[in-house]
Amino acid sequence: MKRNNQSAELSYVTSKREGRAAIDVAKLTLRQQLSKNNDARLIMTYSDTVMADNSVVLGDSDKIDAAVAWHHYW
Repeated sequence: MKRNNQSAELSYVTSKREGRAAIDVAKLTLRQQLSKNNDARLIMTYSDTVMADNSVVLGDSDKIDAAVAWHHYW
């Protein structure tokens, strides 16, 4: 959890392990930002990285990245 005067962020990380090496890591992050113009923004991001052979990334086709943003002005 990170926080400052203009934003707050909460992250959840899960990993699948084989021995000591992580072979699949997923991260979900929820972030709220408040700009100097009172623009409230809620952002959710999710990323998933699949690895093999002790931390060698298989390739970009095996990674999923998506982002959703919601804006509210008052």
